[in-house]
Amino acid sequence: MSTVDVVVPCYNYGRYLRACVDSILTQRDVDVRILIIDDMSNDSSEEVGRALAREDARVTYRRHTVNQGHIKTFNEGIIDWATADYTLLLSADDMLTPGALARAAQALNRHPEAGLVCGMAVSQAGDVEPVAVADASDPECRLVPGRTFIKRFCDFGNQFASPVVIVRTSVQHRLGGYNPKMRHTSDMEMWMRFACHGPVVILNAKQAYYRWHNQNMSSHYYAQAISDRREQMETCRVILQEQGDRIPELQGWVAAMQRRIGRELLITASNSFTLHHDDDWKEILAAAAEFDPHLLLRRDWWKLALKRVIGRSALHTFRRQLHRSNGRSIRDCRLDWTNHGEVTGWWPA
Repeated sequence: MSTVDVVVPCYNYGRYLRACVDSILTQRDVDVRILIIDDMSNDSSEEVGRALAREDARVTYRRHTVNQGHIKTFNEGIIDWATADYTLLLSADDMLTPGALARAAQALNRHPEAGLVCGMAVSQAGDVEPVAVADASDPECRLVPGRTFIKRFCDFGNQFASPVVIVRTSVQHRLGGYNPKMRHTSDMEMWMRFACHGPVVILNAKQAYYRWHNQNMSSHYYAQAISDRREQMETCRVILQEQGDRIPELQGWVAAMQRRIGRELLITASNSFTLHHDDDWKEILAAAAEFDPHLLLRRDWWKLALKRVIGRSALHTFRRQLHRSNGRSIRDCRLDWTNHGEVTGWWPA
């Protein structure tokens, strides 16, 4: 039976912690250990964590006396503690689906040349009841060359949520921990590092629930999205610097990624101008110009220019009339937004 160590970092997610741990303890056909690392939470996390450790010997609870931040907390678990065949980093607000660990272990057992396995995530909106997922005993899986995996990241960004990625512990220890310079893209950088050293298994199964919170839609949403994309570019530049000799095509992929992000931000700026009354669109447009210096050649730039000439008031009146006529509501178009129950990931064609 395969062994799996699950690291559960927790900061003020005490209300979700029991459900998270229960989703691990009820996994079939694997031998699991759990380390809850409480990064000095000030909610019920300590009470819940200690209770879970008392109730089941497979659970260890550890509390920091000083807040360490998420990168140090992650590395404490995956590098300093994990010794099993496979390791999973599962945030305290996320949950596994039935059979997730057995499916991942089976896929990695079949493909010893692969360092990690990625599955599909089911989006979980706040405290809404999760969508039921059946236990798929033997789903289809594919072995993808590391280069293909990296190119996918450059072409489309990171399409995997962190709870659906399980790694081979020996490879993790060889490659090292999460990069503290990549605060928001440390997982992307880590998985690309894995892909530089071997193939990746893609599992066509719903492996975990990935929770979205209200703060994902806060007034700082766009600023964070822009910051994340800058960090994505920096992540790929680091991989290019370290692995460019091994993957000659990577330089072209990274250049294309930069142009893609510029176009995405340009479209988002246009949507933001139409749907909001603030000036977020200006910051987004400025960020788009950082990534793509040729914005004036893009059709979407001229669309935005026309909208500015028409004015927001006239645009809103036109949109209300249009949507009333076809019975549809006006929906905000945001970067990275998913609906409750939506399945995200990548299945190679």
